[in-house]
Amino acid sequence: MERIPDIFHGTCDEERPELVVHVATTISTVRDIELTDTIHDELAGRQLLPGEHVVDSGYISPARIERAQRVHGITLLGPVIADHSSQARAGSGFDKAVFTIDWDNEQAICPRGATSVSWTELRMKENTYLQARFAEADCRSCPDRTRCTSSPTRPRSVAVLPWPLHKIRARNRLDQHTELWQRRYTIRAGIEATVSQNVRAHGLRRSRYRGLARTHVQHILTALACNVARLADWIDTSPRTRRRATHFAPCAQPPDDLPNITSRVTALALVGDADLWHPIEVADHFVAVAGAADLSREERRLRQAGAGQAVHRSRLTPQQSAAALRDRHLACLAPT
Repeated sequence: MERIPDIFHGTCDEERPELVVHVATTISTVRDIELTDTIHDELAGRQLLPGEHVVDSGYISPARIERAQRVHGITLLGPVIADHSSQARAGSGFDKAVFTIDWDNEQAICPRGATSVSWTELRMKENTYLQARFAEADCRSCPDRTRCTSSPTRPRSVAVLPWPLHKIRARNRLDQHTELWQRRYTIRAGIEATVSQNVRAHGLRRSRYRGLARTHVQHILTALACNVARLADWIDTSPRTRRRATHFAPCAQPPDDLPNITSRVTALALVGDADLWHPIEVADHFVAVAGAADLSREERRLRQAGAGQAVHRSRLTPQQSAAALRDRHLACLAPT
């Protein structure tokens, strides 16, 4: 079954609710960076263009930064991929950043002062690069050859983007290491929470339909449900606790009549399914849960894990065992 990824984009204003404003659904072979321009064009058609679009490294490149600013006036903020050449990874080699580019004369000058002898266009990864190649005689006699190239015979060559894109890449690589840039970029954490909410609460990653068009409709409805929930939370100003109590919270309170409750749970087990659990196991499980309120988290986890072994010894499936345990807890809370 082919995976159909979803792409959500939302607002992140501090004084307003964070809402999903754009949804894109593609097949798995489409890369994220291919959709950046499409997303901006569709937002422009709906008059929802942002002044600043914060994205991850999968959506950004110097060409995308330049087009977003030139066509739509958008500041595309995100980490530009670093130089992964062997010289840059070594830390002590001659990477592209140490070469001086003479754009007027279309030449590159190496740290040793040698000048390139050729300047040609090179098409690589759907981008046009300008490749400067040095003379073989200059590279062969260079004392820093091992720091510059790994080839034993060929001369060094340097491929750079055209001047406007080269300038954008160099500036962004410097800026993204500053504290100011990193503070600006922290706002993007909100979209990760949005994706997590839609995946965990609204089943975003499981398609209920076949086909790209129907799946896209499901993604739009999922985003709509997320927006409704967030608007309701934003309108509701009542204070909330940091962690919401579950329906089983009363079971964690140590009861005053623990023996009576234990006998009730044992009776329920015998009346319902005498062969589901042994009576002592059912009672022990409830005692372990109900008497764990004053224990630490680790102690409570160990006690519940030990008591829950009765579930795995039953002849029911894990889903049926969980449902049966839930029904026992609800039954013990019901008034007699």
